Amino acid sequence: MESAELGQEKFDKLRAYAVKSVVEYDSSPEEVVRVLEKGGMTPEQAHGVIQEMKDANIFNMKRQIEKKDRGAAYRKIAIGALFLVGGLIITILTYANASGGGRYVITYGAIIWGAIKLIDGLTDLK
Repeated sequence: MESAELGQEKFDKLRAYAVKSVVEYDSSPEEVVRVLEKGGMTPEQAHGVIQEMKDANIFNMKRQIEKKDRGAAYRKIAIGALFLVGGLIITILTYANASGGGRYVITYGAIIWGAIKLIDGLTDLK
């Protein structure tokens, strides 16, 4: 697929740039073909690269990555909420049981860590 006048190294760089533009910037196949042709590829070579990318399912990769990132964010939110609420419940229950002068536990570690994890997950969603 390499062109004698293009050179294998430049061809490989253009192909890598094409993959990056699709994965990171969600470029369409038509946009990628234009860039590859401006970079020196023939239309046949550019369309060949696009076909390779379609065969490798690269055009759907960004959506797959976003789904995984969103799932990780929801896990952070759930874990953070669990620790935050759990820590608050333990603190409130032990405080209520110690109302007659006994000891109680303030689970500030779980509360703070849960709040941080919860906020981290919420910011990952944006």
